[in-house]
Amino acid sequence: MNPDKVLIERFIKEECSTLSITDNPLAENLDGKLIQAGRGEVELSFRVDHSFTQGAGAIQGGIVATMLDFGLAFAALSVVDVTQSVA
Repeated sequence: MNPDKVLIERFIKEECSTLSITDNPLAENLDGKLIQAGRGEVELSFRVDHSFTQGAGAIQGGIVATMLDFGLAFAALSVVDVTQSVA
């Protein structure tokens, strides 16, 4: 069973206000949090420290893409059965 799917199901069922994403090391390093979730939509937050920035202080493009990837995956997971996953 996908631990992120379990987190989303728990968030919706328990009507949580915020849950930390702790089953994925990269999401945890980005201090990822699930803020809102419903069928087909999620709101995530991340905190990016200096290790994810380039020399001029801007967030690296790959990290922005990673955060978008987390959002897309979590939104997709919110619509599949708990026994299913997405890739």
